[in-house]
Amino acid sequence: MADKEKKEDKTAAEASVPAKKRGIPLLFIILPIVGAIAGVGVTFALPKPHKESDAKQETPESYADFIIPELKANLARAGGLHYCGLDIHIRIKSRDISHVSARLGLPKDSSGGEHGGGKPKGVATLGDEFGAAVNDRVILLLNSKSIDDLEGREKKELLKREIKSELEPILFPEKDGEIEAVLFKNLMIQ
Repeated sequence: MADKEKKEDKTAAEASVPAKKRGIPLLFIILPIVGAIAGVGVTFALPKPHKESDAKQETPESYADFIIPELKANLARAGGLHYCGLDIHIRIKSRDISHVSARLGLPKDSSGGEHGGGKPKGVATLGDEFGAAVNDRVILLLNSKSIDDLEGREKKELLKREIKSELEPILFPEKDGEIEAVLFKNLMIQ
């Protein structure tokens, strides 16, 4: 019986030794895997640095202003003859405002600077080519309105949005800019 006990003790001791030896290589396998997973997580969590080429491509938007002065149009007949007199101030924006301003026939001093640049240097009128087309579109739009269509703040805001949607295809056929704001300097309805 003593031999059996010695064999059992010896077997138990031998069984425990290989378990310790197996634990060490397993540790060497698990640690690199955990480290790799942590490294990948940190790589995706940190922000990427900006490249110089990205910074050059992200030019700020600039603005230019022009006016459409003294437009007068007959309104659609709804109980009499009425007309509308309108002066409009329009602010446009583009990443290449100097090119857009030159194309539209605006003088160089109509540029309002970069975003947040404050007051514009000057307000101009459009060149002849675009000025006539813009006047035509606004007059046709006003001719389709009745006096009821222009009463109240909401209806005037709607008119501004309609003017914007009418003029953007004329001013920016190349999609190189957009109308930032349509402002009424004077609006008279009789």
